[in-house]
Amino acid sequence: MLGGYGELHFLSEDEQRVFDDAVKIIKSSKSKMKKYSAYVPLLEHYAEVRVKVQIVAGRNYCFEITTTSEEIPQLFMKVFEGLPHNPQLKVKYLGTESDC
Repeated sequence: MLGGYGELHFLSEDEQRVFDDAVKIIKSSKSKMKKYSAYVPLLEHYAEVRVKVQIVAGRNYCFEITTTSEEIPQLFMKVFEGLPHNPQLKVKYLGTESDC
């Protein structure tokens, strides 16, 4: 869907790749992603992931992650993927609040 987010759905193969790459970015980053470090263990052991996608000058992904934690049963991760000529991947948010 151009403009707004599409429907929430289970991940395609490409969306799974984006999710996995975003998790790697969070795990490997020492400074910018430090604020997300408390959520890293939940990303290693999750029950289910679904996503909504927004087409812009690239793609915005809003991942809805069902965790195995009773304290934090759900996480949301927003990721931007640039266009093919500039295929940057940026994690914009990881936390318990959804704004997409």
